[in-house]
Amino acid sequence: MKLSKLLRSLDASKIHYKVDGRRDVLVTGISDNSTKINTGNLFVAIKGLHTDAHKLVPEALKKGAVAVVGERSLKLNGATYIKVDNSRQALSVLASSWYANPNKQLKMVGVTGTKGKTTVSYVLYHILNFTGKKVGLISSVAAKIGDKSYETGLHVTNPEPLMLQRFLKEMVDSGCEIGIVEVTSHGLEQDRVFGINFDYGILTNIAPEHLDYHKTLLNYKKAKLKLFLRSKVAILNKSDNSYNFFTTRLSPEASSVSYGIGSGNYSAENVRLGGQTAFDVVDGKTKHRIFTPLQGKYNVENIMAAIVCARLLGVNWQKITKALKYFPQIPGRLEEIPNNLGISIYIDFAHTPESLEAVLTYLRSKTKNKLIAVFGCASERDVLKRPKMGKISTKLADVSVFTAEDSRYEPTSKIIDEIASGVKRGAVKEMKLSDNFEKANRPVFTRIPERGRAIYFAVQQAANKGDTVVICGKGVETSMAYKGIEYPWLDKKAVEYALKGKILEIKR
Repeated sequence: MKLSKLLRSLDASKIHYKVDGRRDVLVTGISDNSTKINTGNLFVAIKGLHTDAHKLVPEALKKGAVAVVGERSLKLNGATYIKVDNSRQALSVLASSWYANPNKQLKMVGVTGTKGKTTVSYVLYHILNFTGKKVGLISSVAAKIGDKSYETGLHVTNPEPLMLQRFLKEMVDSGCEIGIVEVTSHGLEQDRVFGINFDYGILTNIAPEHLDYHKTLLNYKKAKLKLFLRSKVAILNKSDNSYNFFTTRLSPEASSVSYGIGSGNYSAENVRLGGQTAFDVVDGKTKHRIFTPLQGKYNVENIMAAIVCARLLGVNWQKITKALKYFPQIPGRLEEIPNNLGISIYIDFAHTPESLEAVLTYLRSKTKNKLIAVFGCASERDVLKRPKMGKISTKLADVSVFTAEDSRYEPTSKIIDEIASGVKRGAVKEMKLSDNFEKANRPVFTRIPERGRAIYFAVQQAANKGDTVVICGKGVETSMAYKGIEYPWLDKKAVEYALKGKILEIKR
């Protein structure tokens, strides 16, 4: 593709730029990674939190880059330089243009919020797929396109623009009509979905999260708002405290539809929890009874968000109710691990005070014997949530095991100390592994820094027949971060090891 054609996409998106050099050079590809440059590529230099890629321009040129996009004033010998105000926005637009603007050929649905993004995305994908609509999904867990599924390995964020647009292009090539994208606050703030106009934007809820990055709750909300300023229809949770913030800040051209429990244009009423979740959806004109294996009251709102979007996309009530009866397990979301010990073992992504409380409250309600919770807190994240999570766990669980979760450059022991600082002393006893947990007055907590050992302890030593064990924080994430290195890790594998009487260890 000629560079001049790519530059026209910047013109169309009203991105201001200045060109120093030839515009007619042939571009063979685009990359924002200097180590992956091939001959003829366009290199986009982005200043990140830890690295300024403008310093890597010489490396990119040596590898064969014929043009560079950046924000700084640079003089290149022989290569074309395009100076822009915002490299991230430019990359998003260029990536879309490179893949023939696939987002413009799809009905685009963006799902954001603090909790429930993945669940809503999966529920909506299931409903649409079940009813015969050609739909693709990009989530923090996986990308599903046609009969293919790709692990994204994204932890809790969006793919970079080039990967995102490549997935969307594959959706178009596979005949998809609808693209569902899980959109995070980081992805919005870093303009990874810049230039994509969404037909529907869905908000699940807002709670303090990622304040290490956004600094204030207001900034966090403003980051989320970016999705709805690019959405034709905003689907908002009227049961959430954030509702008024968003509904009063939509663009004049946008419309909104609300949902909630006992409120909204679509209202969930007569909720019944148990082995199967049941509730009525009242849309002002009609009432429809929903039955689903997806458990927990907190999931009722998630299901409602997906139902509203499905209705707006033209799915009838009969197909929606039938699809929800046969909903499959979402990986890493209250995922039950079968075993022969008579223990209920779950893996869940809960990593905030609100999500931990929701999961433990639900499991507490269905557990007659002991409830055992294993979790940690990631480093380089909101440190204020650590004591809150310690307090919540020891209030709801009989045994709380504080352990590692992506400690990065921070000592795991320090993180665990901060979690433990929220425990109500006197009412909750700290136990050593050599103590007799069976004879102790519960609730109790213990510290086991190695996550594999913590899971082994919960399954093989703390739990008895009829007990419930839940391992929170990572879900289906496939790595554990220590000192700048991502080590292979999977909670499910650690549980499988524990069930065999073994401990999954990270070799560092």
